[in-house]
Amino acid sequence: MTWKTAVANIPYGGAKGGIGCRPSEMSTNELERLTGVFTQKIHDLIGIHSDVPAPDMGTNSQDLGGSLGRESATGLGVVFGTEALLAEYGKLISDMKILEMWVPGLQSLFMREGGKIVAVSDVTGAVTNPDGLEIPGLLKHEEATKSFKGFIGGDSMDPNDLLVHECDVLIPCALG
Repeated sequence: MTWKTAVANIPYGGAKGGIGCRPSEMSTNELERLTGVFTQKIHDLIGIHSDVPAPDMGTNSQDLGGSLGRESATGLGVVFGTEALLAEYGKLISDMKILEMWVPGLQSLFMREGGKIVAVSDVTGAVTNPDGLEIPGLLKHEEATKSFKGFIGGDSMDPNDLLVHECDVLIPCALG
């Protein structure tokens, strides 16, 4: 976070905190209890003007006992930031070919603005379609298989090639 905020000239430092566990192997109750203990331990370090905890990979706001607004906050920030940058150049999301490293929910936010998602990747692989991926189908496939592999609405590609794939907007979300 320190590097991200420094590059953007945002006057905040940055930190990451976490709990070493495997959320996929824990029940919702276990995650909530673990989060409660962690929150008690860091209570004096967090707050709206100092540090705002948020769910990360493998968890969501419900797992963490409620983190109001977090489900869509990051994705909305990415969309709003992209819109603002494109506006500086007189362009709209609806005119762009968008490539992103997978963040669940972000695709629907870009689609709502008319964006065409031409490639996505996550830790399991990458898939591309120069005419735009059919995101609802991809979401169903990914939910059922926990992977992009075998999705018939696009071509599989090496995730390492994603950063040099043709697009107008690259969303390099951190995963894996």
